[in-house]
Amino acid sequence: MKAKLKASSLIETIVAMVIILLVFGIVMSFYSSQLKSVNQSNILRAHYLLNKVSSQDDLKNTYSNEELIIQSFIIRKTVTSYNKRSLYLVNYEYIDSSKNVILSKRKIVLIKDTQLL
Repeated sequence: MKAKLKASSLIETIVAMVIILLVFGIVMSFYSSQLKSVNQSNILRAHYLLNKVSSQDDLKNTYSNEELIIQSFIIRKTVTSYNKRSLYLVNYEYIDSSKNVILSKRKIVLIKDTQLL
């Protein structure tokens, strides 16, 4: 006894493909939003750490070129003169493990020569 298989019609095939595409679209939108939230958390962490390092420099009143390593990230501080003798531009950069700058912060500070290292 040989059983015959019924062939699916064109409409059934199209309906199945539409269902598959809808499920795929929903899954991809969820995956994309998860990737964005991970990136957003890195940016929030960068804001926090740059503000923390900046406020520590303000409290100590000492500014110097240096790199701080925090976990697998680097915070690079550079101090350059800015227009006048006692004005300096302090640039903070938050760099990830693949050497990409995630966030940077700049501020102009008034530094006496004795405060500059």
